[in-house]
Order: sequence, then C-alpha cells, then structure tokens
Amino acid sequence: VGEPTWHIAMFMVVMGLGSGMVGPTISVVVQSSVSHRHMGVATSGRQFFNQIGQVMGVAVFGLIFTTTYASALANEIPEQDRASLPPDTYARFEDPTLPLDPRGFAEVRQEVLRLPDGQEVLDDTLRAQKEAVATAIDRLFLGSAIAAGVIILLAITLTEIPLRASFELDEATGERVLPAEALTH
Repeated sequence: VGEPTWHIAMFMVVMGLGSGMVGPTISVVVQSSVSHRHMGVATSGRQFFNQIGQVMGVAVFGLIFTTTYASALANEIPEQDRASLPPDTYARFEDPTLPLDPRGFAEVRQEVLRLPDGQEVLDDTLRAQKEAVATAIDRLFLGSAIAAGVIILLAITLTEIPLRASFELDEATGERVLPAEALTH
C-alpha cells in the first residue's frame, strides 16, 4: 500500500525474467539426464508435472490469499465502522476485487455514503481493504520465498549430470548415447 507503481513493476519484471529463464533450463537438464530413447517420455513427464504443479500452486495460493484477506479485512476495519455497515454491504467488501468493478463499486459507495459519517466509513473500509490485500500478498510472497529456499536446498544436494554436447551411436544397439568422455565427469 502506497508503493509506487514503477517499484512494483520492477520487481515483477525481475521475477518474470527469472522464472522465464528457469523453464527452458529445466527442460535441457531433464533431456540430458536420460538416454536419447527416453527423451520424449522424460520431456512429456516434466511438462505434465509442471502443469500439475501450476494447478496445485494456483489452488493453494488462492486458498492462502482468500483466507488471509478475509481475516486481515476483519482486523483492519475499525469496529465502529464494521458495526455501522449493513451485513450485505460488508459482505461485498469481502471481495478484494470490488474497487476494480466500477458499476458494483458505485452501488456500494452510494450505500455507504447514505450512512451517518458515510465518507469516513468508506475511506476507512477502503484503506482496510487495501491493507488486507497487501497482507495477503505479503503472505504469498513469504510462502514462495520459503518454497524457493527448500527447492534451492534440494537442488544443491542433486548429483551433477553433465549436459550433452552431442550424441554417439552405440554400435551394439544402434541407439544414440552420451559420449564416453561425458560419462567419466
């Protein structure tokens, strides 16, 4: 809350560049870790589990965001403001995207402005909503940082697999294999 847009955009660009460079690298590592004969299976397996991980990640992150947002919103709204809001109006503020919906927000705004001290209640509720969204996003980034730390620890413990520069033909089977010098590293 209150962070300049350029600052947020800068972090998003760094994250996007980092994650964009990881995908192709992981594909090369997976393809280099299996024989040429199993390369298609390994590549499709990596893609399948990548998509499953993304689906599960979105579900888990969505759950964390909504539960954190709901509890943070309840904690951030001053008690007197929450008591003055009609229950159905308060329920509409439980949607973090309400301010992004011009028509829906205009209806809620009019309802709140009709209340005594309506402008103050609206300002406090919108501030609380922004703080709740920021708290939920902070929790997501903390969880992501912890997961990244675990992944880095796991990556450090992996045995080194040399990347292929070329394939040689196994004379007995006619199958492409790693060159002999790569197997000795």
